[in-house]
Amino acid sequence: MVMETVKEIRIVGLNRDLTRKTENADTRYQVFFDLSGIPSLAWGKILMREWKRLNPTEPRLWNQVSVDKAFLVMLWPPQEIAAKHLPVLKLAVAAANKTHKRLVAKNGRVANSKR
Repeated sequence: MVMETVKEIRIVGLNRDLTRKTENADTRYQVFFDLSGIPSLAWGKILMREWKRLNPTEPRLWNQVSVDKAFLVMLWPPQEIAAKHLPVLKLAVAAANKTHKRLVAKNGRVANSKR
């Protein structure tokens, strides 16, 4: 059996070109972060689980993060993202990488195709 290489996904920067204010909102933006690659669907699901685990008392945040191809997108006021949520997003990404790598090692292949 051939073992597939698992590339770790990282947040590599803020995409200012795609980030924009949402309609009918004074302070809420759709903030795009560039990822180091396009994660698998399985990785995206793991990330969402980790995001919820790291924000157990804030369910209003759970649906405010998504993966869109090579981007991590958050709907929230940018000041709060920078001050509070970005460090937690980075923790969720690191945890998703660790869990995904462990699952691939166990199964011997990347779980799902890329987005």
